Amino acid sequence: MKKIKITLLFICLSANLLIGTFVYAQSTKKDSLLSELKKNKSSFSNISGEDTIKIELLNDLSWEYYKCYKTDSALYYGNASLELATAILNSIKNNSSTSEKSLTILKTAQKGVTASCQSLGNIYREQGDPAKALEYYLKALKASEEIGNKKGMAISYSYIGNVYQDQANYSQALEYYLKALKIDEEIGNKKGMAVRFTNIGNIYFSQEDYPKTLDYYFKALKINTEIGRKNSIAINYGNIGGVYHKQSDYTKALEYYFEALKMFQKLKNGEGKAISMGNIGSAYKDQVDSRKGAGLSKDSIQHGYYTALDYYLKALKIDEDLGNKNNVARRLTNIGSLLTSLGKYNEAYTSIYKALAISDSLGAMDIVKESYEGLSTLYEKSNISLPDSIGGKMLNKEEMRLKALYYLKNYIKVRDSLFSEENQKQLVQKEMNFNFEKKEAATKAEQAKKDAIAKEELKQKEQQRNYFILGFALVAVLAVFIFRSYRQKQKANEIISEQKSLVEEKQKEILDSIHYAKRIQKSLLPTEKYIDKTLKRLLK
Repeated sequence: MKKIKITLLFICLSANLLIGTFVYAQSTKKDSLLSELKKNKSSFSNISGEDTIKIELLNDLSWEYYKCYKTDSALYYGNASLELATAILNSIKNNSSTSEKSLTILKTAQKGVTASCQSLGNIYREQGDPAKALEYYLKALKASEEIGNKKGMAISYSYIGNVYQDQANYSQALEYYLKALKIDEEIGNKKGMAVRFTNIGNIYFSQEDYPKTLDYYFKALKINTEIGRKNSIAINYGNIGGVYHKQSDYTKALEYYFEALKMFQKLKNGEGKAISMGNIGSAYKDQVDSRKGAGLSKDSIQHGYYTALDYYLKALKIDEDLGNKNNVARRLTNIGSLLTSLGKYNEAYTSIYKALAISDSLGAMDIVKESYEGLSTLYEKSNISLPDSIGGKMLNKEEMRLKALYYLKNYIKVRDSLFSEENQKQLVQKEMNFNFEKKEAATKAEQAKKDAIAKEELKQKEQQRNYFILGFALVAVLAVFIFRSYRQKQKANEIISEQKSLVEEKQKEILDSIHYAKRIQKSLLPTEKYIDKTLKRLLK
Protein backbone atom coordinates (compact mmCIF):
# COMPACT_ATOMS: atom_id res chain seq x y z
CA MET A 1 0.00 0.00 0.00
CA LYS A 2 2.84 2.38 0.90
CA LYS A 3 4.48 1.71 -2.45
CA ILE A 4 1.24 2.56 -4.27
CA LYS A 5 0.80 5.80 -2.29
CA ILE A 6 4.36 6.90 -3.09
CA THR A 7 3.81 6.03 -6.74
CA LEU A 8 0.54 7.98 -6.78
CA LEU A 9 2.21 11.04 -5.21
CA PHE A 10 5.04 10.97 -7.73
CA ILE A 11 2.64 10.55 -10.65
CA CYS A 12 0.36 13.36 -9.50
CA LEU A 13 3.31 15.74 -9.21
CA SER A 14 4.56 14.74 -12.68
CA ALA A 15 1.11 15.07 -14.19
CA ASN A 16 0.65 18.51 -12.59
CA LEU A 17 3.88 19.68 -14.19
CA LEU A 18 2.73 18.38 -17.58
CA ILE A 19 -0.68 20.03 -17.24
CA GLY A 20 0.84 23.27 -15.96
CA THR A 21 3.06 23.51 -19.01
CA PHE A 22 0.11 22.84 -21.29
CA VAL A 23 -2.14 25.42 -19.58
CA TYR A 24 0.60 28.10 -19.65
CA ALA A 25 1.06 27.58 -23.38
CA GLN A 26 -2.67 28.07 -23.92
CA SER A 27 -2.96 31.17 -21.68
CA THR A 28 -0.82 33.31 -24.00
CA LYS A 29 -3.21 32.86 -26.91
CA LYS A 30 -6.22 33.33 -24.63
CA ASP A 31 -4.87 36.63 -23.30
CA SER A 32 -4.19 37.77 -26.85
CA LEU A 33 -7.78 36.99 -27.85
CA LEU A 34 -9.17 38.82 -24.81
CA SER A 35 -7.09 41.86 -25.74
CA GLU A 36 -8.42 41.75 -29.31
CA LEU A 37 -11.98 41.44 -28.00
CA LYS A 38 -11.56 44.58 -25.87
CA LYS A 39 -10.37 46.50 -28.93
CA ASN A 40 -13.51 45.48 -30.82
CA LYS A 41 -16.05 48.12 -29.74
CA SER A 42 -19.04 46.82 -31.71
CA SER A 43 -22.21 46.05 -29.81
CA PHE A 44 -24.75 43.30 -30.42
CA SER A 45 -27.11 45.82 -32.02
CA ASN A 46 -24.51 47.30 -34.38
CA ILE A 47 -24.64 45.06 -37.43
CA SER A 48 -21.39 45.55 -39.27
CA GLY A 49 -18.33 43.76 -40.55
CA GLU A 50 -16.75 44.28 -37.12
CA ASP A 51 -19.42 42.05 -35.57
CA THR A 52 -18.44 39.16 -37.81
CA ILE A 53 -14.88 39.52 -36.49
CA LYS A 54 -16.26 39.53 -32.96
CA ILE A 55 -18.12 36.26 -33.62
CA GLU A 56 -14.82 34.60 -34.55
CA LEU A 57 -13.06 36.07 -31.49
CA LEU A 58 -15.75 34.77 -29.15
CA ASN A 59 -15.62 31.34 -30.76
CA ASP A 60 -11.83 31.20 -30.51
CA LEU A 61 -12.01 32.24 -26.84
CA SER A 62 -14.56 29.52 -26.16
CA TRP A 63 -12.20 26.94 -27.63
CA GLU A 64 -9.15 28.24 -25.73
CA TYR A 65 -11.01 28.17 -22.39
CA TYR A 66 -12.19 24.68 -23.22
CA LYS A 67 -8.57 23.57 -23.79
CA CYS A 68 -7.64 25.18 -20.46
CA TYR A 69 -10.28 23.00 -18.70
CA LYS A 70 -12.50 26.03 -17.88
CA THR A 71 -15.76 24.74 -19.29
CA ASP A 72 -17.92 27.44 -17.67
CA SER A 73 -15.98 30.17 -19.47
CA ALA A 74 -15.94 28.09 -22.65
CA LEU A 75 -19.73 27.82 -22.54
CA TYR A 76 -20.09 31.53 -21.77
CA TYR A 77 -18.09 32.68 -24.79
CA GLY A 78 -19.60 29.99 -27.02
CA ASN A 79 -23.11 31.15 -26.14
CA ALA A 80 -22.08 34.81 -26.57
CA SER A 81 -20.81 34.01 -30.08
CA LEU A 82 -24.06 32.19 -30.90
CA GLU A 83 -26.15 35.05 -29.50
CA LEU A 84 -24.33 37.64 -31.61
CA ALA A 85 -24.48 35.56 -34.79
CA THR A 86 -28.20 34.92 -34.27
CA ALA A 87 -28.85 38.65 -33.63
CA ILE A 88 -27.13 39.54 -36.91
CA LEU A 89 -29.14 36.96 -38.83
CA ASN A 90 -32.45 38.16 -37.40
CA SER A 91 -31.61 41.81 -38.07
CA ILE A 92 -30.68 41.26 -41.72
CA LYS A 93 -33.68 38.97 -42.35
CA ASN A 94 -36.05 41.56 -40.81
CA ASN A 95 -34.58 44.34 -42.96
CA SER A 96 -34.88 42.17 -46.10
CA SER A 97 -31.72 43.79 -47.41
CA THR A 98 -30.26 42.35 -50.61
CA SER A 99 -27.14 44.52 -50.87
CA GLU A 100 -23.87 42.74 -51.52
CA LYS A 101 -22.51 43.84 -48.12
CA SER A 102 -25.60 42.56 -46.26
CA LEU A 103 -25.46 39.21 -48.02
CA THR A 104 -21.76 38.84 -47.17
CA ILE A 105 -22.40 39.60 -43.48
CA LEU A 106 -25.39 37.24 -43.52
CA LYS A 107 -23.29 34.38 -44.87
CA THR A 108 -20.52 35.04 -42.35
CA ALA A 109 -23.02 35.17 -39.48
CA GLN A 110 -24.55 31.88 -40.61
CA LYS A 111 -21.09 30.31 -40.56
CA GLY A 112 -20.69 31.79 -37.07
CA VAL A 113 -23.86 30.00 -35.94
CA THR A 114 -22.45 26.74 -37.33
CA ALA A 115 -19.08 27.16 -35.59
CA SER A 116 -20.69 28.22 -32.29
CA CYS A 117 -23.10 25.28 -32.23
CA GLN A 118 -20.32 22.84 -33.13
CA SER A 119 -18.14 24.23 -30.34
CA LEU A 120 -20.96 24.05 -27.78
CA GLY A 121 -21.80 20.53 -28.93
CA ASN A 122 -18.18 19.47 -28.36
CA ILE A 123 -18.21 20.90 -24.83
CA TYR A 124 -21.45 19.14 -23.89
CA ARG A 125 -20.19 15.89 -25.39
CA GLU A 126 -17.02 16.03 -23.30
CA GLN A 127 -19.12 16.85 -20.24
CA GLY A 128 -21.07 13.65 -20.79
CA ASP A 129 -24.33 15.18 -22.06
CA PRO A 130 -24.87 13.45 -25.45
CA ALA A 131 -28.46 14.69 -25.84
CA LYS A 132 -27.39 18.34 -25.51
CA ALA A 133 -24.40 17.75 -27.76
CA LEU A 134 -26.61 16.21 -30.44
CA GLU A 135 -29.04 19.14 -30.19
CA TYR A 136 -26.29 21.66 -31.00
CA TYR A 137 -24.74 19.51 -33.73
CA LEU A 138 -28.12 19.33 -35.48
CA LYS A 139 -28.48 23.14 -35.21
CA ALA A 140 -25.03 23.51 -36.75
CA LEU A 141 -26.01 21.14 -39.57
CA LYS A 142 -29.18 23.13 -40.31
CA ALA A 143 -27.27 26.44 -40.39
CA SER A 144 -24.76 24.98 -42.87
CA GLU A 145 -27.49 23.54 -45.08
CA GLU A 146 -29.27 26.92 -45.34
CA ILE A 147 -26.29 28.55 -47.05
CA GLY A 148 -24.94 25.45 -48.81
CA ASN A 149 -21.85 25.36 -46.59
CA LYS A 150 -20.75 21.85 -47.53
CA LYS A 151 -17.62 21.86 -45.39
CA GLY A 152 -19.68 22.83 -42.33
CA MET A 153 -22.22 20.10 -43.18
CA ALA A 154 -19.47 17.45 -43.35
CA ILE A 155 -18.06 18.47 -39.96
CA SER A 156 -21.53 18.41 -38.37
CA TYR A 157 -22.24 14.96 -39.81
CA SER A 158 -18.95 13.74 -38.36
CA TYR A 159 -19.70 15.18 -34.90
CA ILE A 160 -23.15 13.56 -34.92
CA GLY A 161 -21.43 10.28 -35.80
CA ASN A 162 -19.15 10.74 -32.77
CA VAL A 163 -22.15 10.93 -30.43
CA TYR A 164 -23.61 7.72 -31.83
CA GLN A 165 -20.22 6.01 -31.60
CA ASP A 166 -19.90 7.04 -27.93
CA GLN A 167 -23.21 5.24 -27.39
CA ALA A 168 -21.94 2.18 -29.30
CA ASN A 169 -24.56 2.74 -32.01
CA TYR A 170 -22.02 1.84 -34.66
CA SER A 171 -24.44 1.47 -37.56
CA GLN A 172 -25.83 4.98 -37.08
CA ALA A 173 -22.34 6.39 -36.50
CA LEU A 174 -21.04 4.84 -39.73
CA GLU A 175 -23.99 6.27 -41.66
CA TYR A 176 -23.09 9.83 -40.61
CA TYR A 177 -19.36 9.31 -41.16
CA LEU A 178 -20.03 8.13 -44.70
CA LYS A 179 -22.27 11.15 -45.35
CA ALA A 180 -19.41 13.39 -44.22
CA LEU A 181 -16.86 11.49 -46.31
CA LYS A 182 -19.03 11.79 -49.43
CA ILE A 183 -19.10 15.59 -49.10
CA ASP A 184 -15.36 15.79 -48.36
CA GLU A 185 -14.58 13.80 -51.50
CA GLU A 186 -16.91 16.01 -53.57
CA ILE A 187 -15.22 19.24 -52.47
CA GLY A 188 -11.70 17.78 -52.36
CA ASN A 189 -11.30 18.41 -48.61
CA LYS A 190 -8.28 16.21 -47.79
CA LYS A 191 -8.21 17.20 -44.13
CA GLY A 192 -11.84 16.15 -43.75
CA MET A 193 -11.24 12.91 -45.65
CA ALA A 194 -8.41 11.97 -43.25
CA VAL A 195 -10.65 12.61 -40.22
CA ARG A 196 -13.45 10.55 -41.72
CA PHE A 197 -11.12 7.65 -42.55
CA THR A 198 -10.01 7.69 -38.91
CA ASN A 199 -13.63 7.76 -37.69
CA ILE A 200 -14.59 4.82 -39.90
CA GLY A 201 -11.47 2.94 -38.82
CA ASN A 202 -12.60 3.40 -35.21
CA ILE A 203 -15.95 1.79 -36.06
CA TYR A 204 -14.28 -1.32 -37.47
CA PHE A 205 -11.84 -1.36 -34.56
CA SER A 206 -14.82 -1.54 -32.19
CA GLN A 207 -16.12 -4.46 -34.25
CA GLU A 208 -12.68 -6.16 -34.06
CA ASP A 209 -12.30 -6.15 -37.84
CA TYR A 210 -8.60 -5.31 -37.65
CA PRO A 211 -7.56 -5.69 -41.33
CA LYS A 212 -10.26 -3.23 -42.34
CA THR A 213 -9.35 -0.98 -39.41
CA LEU A 214 -5.70 -0.80 -40.50
CA ASP A 215 -6.76 -0.10 -44.08
CA TYR A 216 -8.67 3.03 -43.00
CA TYR A 217 -6.03 4.14 -40.45
CA PHE A 218 -3.24 3.96 -43.03
CA LYS A 219 -5.39 5.88 -45.54
CA ALA A 220 -5.77 8.62 -42.93
CA LEU A 221 -2.04 8.57 -42.10
CA LYS A 222 -1.09 8.91 -45.77
CA ILE A 223 -3.25 12.00 -46.26
CA ASN A 224 -2.18 13.62 -42.97
CA THR A 225 1.47 13.07 -43.86
CA GLU A 226 0.92 14.63 -47.30
CA ILE A 227 -0.66 17.79 -45.85
CA GLY A 228 1.59 17.94 -42.75
CA ARG A 229 -1.04 17.68 -39.97
CA LYS A 230 1.22 16.67 -37.09
CA ASN A 231 -1.47 16.33 -34.43
CA SER A 232 -3.50 14.03 -36.66
CA ILE A 233 -0.40 12.02 -37.56
CA ALA A 234 0.13 11.44 -33.82
CA ILE A 235 -3.49 10.27 -33.48
CA ASN A 236 -2.99 7.89 -36.41
CA TYR A 237 0.14 6.44 -34.78
CA GLY A 238 -1.81 5.80 -31.59
CA ASN A 239 -4.68 4.20 -33.49
CA ILE A 240 -2.38 1.93 -35.50
CA GLY A 241 -0.63 0.96 -32.27
CA GLY A 242 -4.04 0.01 -30.87
CA VAL A 243 -4.63 -2.46 -33.71
CA TYR A 244 -1.27 -4.17 -33.17
CA HIS A 245 -2.03 -4.19 -29.43
CA LYS A 246 -5.28 -6.08 -30.06
CA GLN A 247 -3.35 -8.51 -32.23
CA SER A 248 -0.97 -9.13 -29.27
CA ASP A 249 2.02 -7.61 -31.10
CA TYR A 250 3.06 -5.59 -28.03
CA THR A 251 6.49 -4.58 -29.36
CA LYS A 252 5.00 -2.96 -32.44
CA ALA A 253 2.11 -1.51 -30.43
CA LEU A 254 4.47 0.19 -27.94
CA GLU A 255 6.59 1.48 -30.81
CA TYR A 256 3.59 3.34 -32.27
CA TYR A 257 2.27 4.41 -28.83
CA PHE A 258 5.56 6.01 -27.81
CA GLU A 259 5.90 7.72 -31.19
CA ALA A 260 2.43 9.19 -30.68
CA LEU A 261 3.25 10.29 -27.11
CA LYS A 262 6.46 11.99 -28.27
CA MET A 263 4.57 13.97 -30.90
CA PHE A 264 1.77 14.96 -28.49
CA GLN A 265 4.35 16.19 -25.96
CA LYS A 266 5.98 18.38 -28.61
CA LEU A 267 2.58 19.70 -29.62
CA LYS A 268 1.59 20.25 -25.95
CA ASN A 269 -1.63 18.30 -26.57
CA GLY A 270 -2.93 17.25 -23.13
CA GLU A 271 -5.71 14.97 -24.33
CA GLY A 272 -3.39 13.25 -26.80
CA LYS A 273 -0.82 12.66 -24.05
CA ALA A 274 -3.49 11.16 -21.78
CA ILE A 275 -4.69 8.76 -24.46
CA SER A 276 -1.12 7.72 -25.33
CA MET A 277 -0.23 7.13 -21.68
CA GLY A 278 -3.37 5.05 -21.19
CA ASN A 279 -2.51 3.00 -24.27
CA ILE A 280 1.06 2.44 -23.09
CA GLY A 281 -0.22 1.34 -19.67
CA SER A 282 -2.59 -1.19 -21.28
CA ALA A 283 0.17 -2.54 -23.53
CA TYR A 284 2.51 -3.11 -20.57
CA LYS A 285 -0.26 -4.82 -18.55
CA ASP A 286 -1.37 -7.08 -21.39
CA GLN A 287 2.23 -7.93 -22.23
CA VAL A 288 2.79 -9.11 -18.64
CA ASP A 289 -0.48 -11.08 -18.68
CA SER A 290 0.54 -12.82 -21.89
CA ARG A 291 3.90 -13.88 -20.44
CA LYS A 292 2.79 -15.04 -17.00
CA GLY A 293 2.72 -18.69 -17.98
CA ALA A 294 6.11 -18.46 -19.72
CA GLY A 295 8.20 -18.45 -16.53
CA LEU A 296 8.15 -14.68 -15.93
CA SER A 297 9.51 -13.92 -12.46
CA LYS A 298 7.31 -12.39 -9.74
CA ASP A 299 9.51 -9.28 -9.63
CA SER A 300 9.21 -8.83 -13.42
CA ILE A 301 5.45 -9.20 -13.16
CA GLN A 302 5.27 -6.63 -10.35
CA HIS A 303 7.55 -4.25 -12.24
CA GLY A 304 5.45 -4.54 -15.41
CA TYR A 305 2.20 -3.94 -13.54
CA TYR A 306 3.49 -0.92 -11.63
CA THR A 307 4.90 0.54 -14.86
CA ALA A 308 1.42 0.17 -16.37
CA LEU A 309 -0.16 1.72 -13.27
CA ASP A 310 2.16 4.73 -13.52
CA TYR A 311 0.95 5.46 -17.03
CA TYR A 312 -2.72 4.86 -16.14
CA LEU A 313 -2.59 7.32 -13.25
CA LYS A 314 -0.83 9.97 -15.30
CA ALA A 315 -3.50 9.62 -17.96
CA LEU A 316 -6.32 9.75 -15.38
CA LYS A 317 -4.99 13.01 -13.91
CA ILE A 318 -4.99 14.70 -17.30
CA ASP A 319 -8.44 13.34 -18.18
CA GLU A 320 -9.89 14.63 -14.91
CA ASP A 321 -8.38 18.07 -15.51
CA LEU A 322 -9.81 18.06 -19.03
CA GLY A 323 -13.22 17.03 -17.72
CA ASN A 324 -13.36 14.21 -20.25
CA LYS A 325 -15.79 11.85 -18.52
CA ASN A 326 -15.62 9.14 -21.17
CA ASN A 327 -11.86 8.80 -20.81
CA VAL A 328 -12.05 9.10 -17.01
CA ALA A 329 -14.43 6.12 -16.94
CA ARG A 330 -12.20 4.13 -19.28
CA ARG A 331 -9.11 4.93 -17.23
CA LEU A 332 -10.81 3.96 -13.95
CA THR A 333 -11.77 0.62 -15.50
CA ASN A 334 -8.15 0.07 -16.60
CA ILE A 335 -6.83 0.95 -13.15
CA GLY A 336 -9.38 -1.27 -11.40
CA SER A 337 -8.51 -4.29 -13.55
CA LEU A 338 -4.81 -3.72 -12.93
CA LEU A 339 -5.32 -3.40 -9.18
CA THR A 340 -7.22 -6.71 -9.31
CA SER A 341 -4.14 -8.31 -10.88
CA LEU A 342 -2.00 -6.77 -8.09
CA GLY A 343 -4.35 -8.19 -5.42
CA LYS A 344 -5.52 -4.73 -4.31
CA TYR A 345 -9.18 -5.78 -4.28
CA ASN A 346 -10.74 -2.97 -2.24
CA GLU A 347 -9.07 -0.29 -4.36
CA ALA A 348 -10.01 -2.18 -7.52
CA TYR A 349 -13.66 -2.40 -6.39
CA THR A 350 -13.90 1.38 -5.80
CA SER A 351 -12.26 2.22 -9.12
CA ILE A 352 -14.38 -0.08 -11.31
CA TYR A 353 -17.69 0.84 -9.66
CA LYS A 354 -16.95 4.52 -10.27
CA ALA A 355 -16.20 3.70 -13.90
CA LEU A 356 -19.48 1.79 -14.26
CA ALA A 357 -21.50 4.64 -12.74
CA ILE A 358 -19.95 7.23 -15.09
CA SER A 359 -20.13 5.13 -18.26
CA ASP A 360 -23.71 4.04 -17.53
CA SER A 361 -24.79 7.68 -17.08
CA LEU A 362 -23.13 8.55 -20.41
CA GLY A 363 -24.65 5.60 -22.24
CA ALA A 364 -21.09 4.59 -23.22
CA MET A 365 -21.87 0.90 -23.63
CA ASP A 366 -18.39 -0.16 -24.72
CA ILE A 367 -17.00 1.11 -21.38
CA VAL A 368 -19.97 -0.39 -19.51
CA LYS A 369 -19.01 -3.72 -21.10
CA GLU A 370 -15.41 -3.39 -19.88
CA SER A 371 -16.62 -2.45 -16.38
CA TYR A 372 -18.87 -5.53 -16.20
CA GLU A 373 -15.94 -7.71 -17.25
CA GLY A 374 -13.67 -6.06 -14.67
CA LEU A 375 -16.22 -6.57 -11.86
CA SER A 376 -16.80 -10.19 -12.83
CA THR A 377 -13.07 -10.88 -12.66
CA LEU A 378 -12.76 -8.96 -9.37
CA TYR A 379 -15.53 -10.90 -7.55
CA GLU A 380 -14.13 -14.16 -8.88
CA LYS A 381 -10.50 -13.53 -7.83
CA SER A 382 -10.93 -11.60 -4.59
CA ASN A 383 -9.84 -13.48 -1.45
CA ILE A 384 -11.47 -10.88 0.78
CA SER A 385 -15.11 -10.08 1.30
CA LEU A 386 -16.47 -7.28 -0.93
CA PRO A 387 -19.81 -5.41 -0.83
CA ASP A 388 -22.46 -6.05 -3.47
CA SER A 389 -22.45 -2.33 -4.36
CA ILE A 390 -20.95 0.86 -3.00
CA GLY A 391 -22.16 1.12 0.60
CA GLY A 392 -23.94 -2.25 0.33
CA LYS A 393 -23.72 -5.33 2.53
CA MET A 394 -20.60 -7.46 2.58
CA LEU A 395 -20.88 -10.68 0.60
CA ASN A 396 -19.76 -14.15 1.57
CA LYS A 397 -17.77 -16.42 -0.72
CA GLU A 398 -20.82 -18.01 -2.41
CA GLU A 399 -22.53 -14.64 -2.88
CA MET A 400 -19.36 -13.26 -4.45
CA ARG A 401 -19.26 -16.20 -6.86
CA LEU A 402 -22.87 -15.49 -7.85
CA LYS A 403 -22.02 -11.79 -8.20
CA ALA A 404 -19.13 -12.67 -10.52
CA LEU A 405 -21.52 -14.77 -12.60
CA TYR A 406 -24.09 -11.95 -12.65
CA TYR A 407 -21.57 -9.45 -14.04
CA LEU A 408 -20.24 -12.02 -16.50
CA LYS A 409 -23.76 -12.48 -17.89
CA ASN A 410 -24.17 -8.68 -18.15
CA TYR A 411 -20.82 -8.46 -19.93
CA ILE A 412 -21.83 -11.15 -22.43
CA LYS A 413 -25.22 -9.52 -22.99
CA VAL A 414 -23.71 -6.11 -23.79
CA ARG A 415 -20.89 -7.63 -25.83
CA ASP A 416 -23.31 -9.65 -27.94
CA SER A 417 -25.50 -6.61 -28.53
CA LEU A 418 -22.47 -4.63 -29.69
CA PHE A 419 -21.12 -7.41 -31.89
CA SER A 420 -24.43 -8.87 -33.03
CA GLU A 421 -24.78 -10.33 -36.50
CA GLU A 422 -27.41 -7.71 -37.25
CA ASN A 423 -24.98 -4.94 -36.32
CA GLN A 424 -22.34 -6.45 -38.56
CA LYS A 425 -24.82 -6.72 -41.43
CA GLN A 426 -25.86 -3.11 -41.01
CA LEU A 427 -22.25 -1.93 -41.09
CA VAL A 428 -21.51 -3.97 -44.20
CA GLN A 429 -24.74 -2.79 -45.83
CA LYS A 430 -24.05 0.88 -45.13
CA GLU A 431 -20.53 0.67 -46.52
CA MET A 432 -21.78 -1.30 -49.54
CA ASN A 433 -24.42 1.36 -50.14
CA PHE A 434 -21.78 4.07 -49.84
CA ASN A 435 -19.44 2.29 -52.26
CA PHE A 436 -22.34 1.58 -54.63
CA GLU A 437 -23.42 5.23 -54.58
CA LYS A 438 -19.82 6.26 -55.09
CA LYS A 439 -19.41 3.92 -58.07
CA GLU A 440 -22.80 4.95 -59.42
CA ALA A 441 -21.80 8.60 -59.16
CA ALA A 442 -18.53 7.81 -60.95
CA THR A 443 -20.45 5.87 -63.63
CA LYS A 444 -22.88 8.74 -64.04
CA ALA A 445 -20.00 11.19 -64.27
CA GLU A 446 -18.32 9.01 -66.89
CA GLN A 447 -21.58 8.69 -68.81
CA ALA A 448 -22.14 12.43 -68.54
CA LYS A 449 -18.64 12.91 -69.92
CA LYS A 450 -19.39 10.54 -72.80
CA ASP A 451 -22.73 12.26 -73.42
CA ALA A 452 -20.98 15.63 -73.44
CA ILE A 453 -18.41 14.33 -75.96
CA ALA A 454 -21.19 12.80 -78.10
CA LYS A 455 -23.14 16.04 -77.88
CA GLU A 456 -20.07 17.99 -78.88
CA GLU A 457 -19.43 15.62 -81.80
CA LEU A 458 -23.08 15.94 -82.88
CA LYS A 459 -22.80 19.69 -82.59
CA GLN A 460 -19.66 19.63 -84.75
CA LYS A 461 -21.44 17.41 -87.31
CA GLU A 462 -24.40 19.77 -87.35
CA GLN A 463 -22.02 22.68 -87.79
CA GLN A 464 -20.28 20.85 -90.63
CA ARG A 465 -23.66 20.09 -92.23
CA ASN A 466 -24.73 23.71 -91.81
CA TYR A 467 -21.44 24.88 -93.29
CA PHE A 468 -21.95 22.49 -96.22
CA ILE A 469 -25.50 23.71 -96.79
CA LEU A 470 -24.35 27.30 -96.52
CA GLY A 471 -21.48 26.61 -98.92
CA PHE A 472 -23.77 24.81 -101.33
CA ALA A 473 -26.23 27.69 -101.14
CA LEU A 474 -23.43 30.16 -101.83
CA VAL A 475 -22.24 28.06 -104.78
CA ALA A 476 -25.81 27.87 -106.10
CA VAL A 477 -26.24 31.63 -105.74
CA LEU A 478 -22.89 32.15 -107.44
CA ALA A 479 -23.89 29.73 -110.24
CA VAL A 480 -27.16 31.58 -110.72
CA PHE A 481 -25.28 34.85 -110.77
CA ILE A 482 -22.78 33.51 -113.30
CA PHE A 483 -25.56 31.98 -115.42
CA ARG A 484 -27.48 35.23 -115.27
CA SER A 485 -24.37 37.16 -116.26
CA TYR A 486 -23.75 34.66 -119.04
CA ARG A 487 -27.31 35.05 -120.29
CA GLN A 488 -27.04 38.81 -120.12
CA LYS A 489 -23.74 38.69 -121.98
CA GLN A 490 -25.22 36.30 -124.52
CA LYS A 491 -28.15 38.64 -125.10
CA ALA A 492 -25.74 41.56 -125.39
CA ASN A 493 -23.73 39.60 -127.93
CA GLU A 494 -26.87 38.85 -129.89
CA ILE A 495 -27.78 42.55 -129.89
CA ILE A 496 -24.26 43.47 -130.91
CA SER A 497 -24.36 40.79 -133.63
CA GLU A 498 -27.70 42.12 -134.88
CA GLN A 499 -26.37 45.68 -134.74
CA LYS A 500 -23.23 44.54 -136.55
CA SER A 501 -25.29 42.84 -139.22
CA LEU A 502 -27.39 45.96 -139.54
CA VAL A 503 -24.29 48.13 -139.78
CA GLU A 504 -22.73 45.79 -142.29
CA GLU A 505 -25.94 45.79 -144.30
CA LYS A 506 -26.09 49.57 -144.21
CA GLN A 507 -22.41 49.73 -145.05
CA LYS A 508 -22.99 47.38 -147.96
CA GLU A 509 -25.85 49.54 -149.18
CA ILE A 510 -23.65 52.61 -148.90
CA LEU A 511 -20.83 50.92 -150.76
CA ASP A 512 -23.20 49.65 -153.38
CA SER A 513 -24.49 53.20 -153.80
CA ILE A 514 -20.99 54.52 -154.07
CA HIS A 515 -20.07 51.89 -156.61
CA TYR A 516 -23.23 52.63 -158.58
CA ALA A 517 -22.46 56.34 -158.52
CA LYS A 518 -18.96 55.64 -159.61
CA ARG A 519 -20.15 53.61 -162.54
CA ILE A 520 -22.50 56.41 -163.58
CA GLN A 521 -19.65 58.85 -163.17
CA LYS A 522 -17.45 56.75 -165.34
CA SER A 523 -20.10 56.50 -167.98
CA LEU A 524 -20.74 60.29 -168.14
CA LEU A 525 -17.23 61.71 -167.77
CA PRO A 526 -14.39 61.39 -170.44
CA THR A 527 -11.40 59.38 -169.51
CA GLU A 528 -8.13 60.94 -168.55
CA LYS A 529 -6.51 59.59 -171.61
CA TYR A 530 -9.15 61.25 -173.75
CA ILE A 531 -8.75 64.54 -171.96
CA ASP A 532 -5.00 64.40 -172.22
CA LYS A 533 -5.18 63.66 -175.89
CA THR A 534 -7.64 66.45 -176.46
CA LEU A 535 -5.47 68.96 -174.60
CA LYS A 536 -2.41 68.05 -176.57
CA ARG A 537 -4.31 68.55 -179.85
CA LEU A 538 -5.61 71.93 -178.87
CA LEU A 539 -2.17 73.12 -177.86
CA LYS A 540 -0.86 72.50 -181.24
